[in-house]
Amino acid sequence: MRRVVVILMFLVVASGVAWADRLILAPKGEILPPGQFKIEGMLKPSGERPGVFWINAGVGQIELEGMLYDNGNGKMKGSVGAEAQLLPETLLTPAVGVGIRDIADNGLQGRAEYLAVTKTIPTEGLKGLVHDVKLHVGFGLERIDGFFAGAEAGLPYNLWFAAEHDSHGLNIAGGWSPVRNLQIRAYGLNGDGYFGLVLKFP
Repeated sequence: MRRVVVILMFLVVASGVAWADRLILAPKGEILPPGQFKIEGMLKPSGERPGVFWINAGVGQIELEGMLYDNGNGKMKGSVGAEAQLLPETLLTPAVGVGIRDIADNGLQGRAEYLAVTKTIPTEGLKGLVHDVKLHVGFGLERIDGFFAGAEAGLPYNLWFAAEHDSHGLNIAGGWSPVRNLQIRAYGLNGDGYFGLVLKFP
């Protein structure tokens, strides 16, 4: 019954434009604007575990996400999810999104339904030190088991940092953008290290 309610909420949503999708692994309350795309790849330096790749696309008032990964037998496998906004962020209200991850329940992460909230924190007094500070909280069902929360911030020299608890463990990530719309990242996911790239366009 809870799954039916979440799916119905998702289907009737129509709203908002904001930037982006996941914080690290946990959802955000924002979605990609229509016509925008994001590609992310994550690999383990030792090569002992297969890579994971995502592509996100803003399509109308919905953001679609595809995940592609090696299932350990040398074959690639994928899953699909989607998110829409119940509310866009304003000066007074946070962005609120509802989504479904791994709709067919046959992927790496497993199906999950969630409600995510994102709010930008003013940083006028810290100009030059930190910018684009955002807090993210939410609640999920099935494979997102309960509450999740995280935060992110832009730093000088095109640096970025984020930390989250995705209801299963602590994840951190740092990034550097040598050029616009390209970010080189390092991740710590529940104690395991990864590196990756993020490309956004247009």
